[in-house]
Amino acid sequence: MKIKEILSISMLGLGLAQLPDVRATDLFWAPNTGDFTDPASWGGTLPGVDDGAFIENGGTATISATAGELHINTIHLGSEGGNSGHVIMNGGTLYLAEKLETGQPKPIIGNGTVESSFIMNGGTIFLDGPDNGAQSASYKGNSELDWEVGEKGLGRFEMHGNSKFFASDDLKGSDSGGGAVGRRVSHAGRKRGRQAELILRLGSG
Repeated sequence: MKIKEILSISMLGLGLAQLPDVRATDLFWAPNTGDFTDPASWGGTLPGVDDGAFIENGGTATISATAGELHINTIHLGSEGGNSGHVIMNGGTLYLAEKLETGQPKPIIGNGTVESSFIMNGGTIFLDGPDNGAQSASYKGNSELDWEVGEKGLGRFEMHGNSKFFASDDLKGSDSGGGAVGRRVSHAGRKRGRQAELILRLGSG
């Protein structure tokens, strides 16, 4: 084999090795209300592990109690200006940013002047691979992502009943200096059948 041919093969191998991972696709919610898991509501394709789920038309997507597992890269509720987005989660398990790679986009609950909301009546959320840390105190997730409520707009996050939320880093509200427009946290405990409730309403409106 000639040196020129060897060089060409080596360059081809280097190029293949440097190919980026599958790029995330931003998919946008279309109807006013509907089932989160209905592909038609996202233009024909249900958001997957490499995709972003955007709801910024004032619509509400409901995750049913029988939804099973959902694997999504990120979720954004609301957009700059007066657009909002809402999710009602009644069950299922939502995995966000679970891939072992850095630079993943963080979830945003509230990105406009009209309040967006994520309401958990049941189900479980795993954000940024908390199970990969093996309960290590120094582990901050695959990408050190926060759950942002009202960072760039008005956002509300509620947890009720047996809903569960696991994250590797922080749950943040109005981190960019907007200030809280309302905040209420009540914790009734979980002993003797009592359940916890968490309600955060924050933002920079």
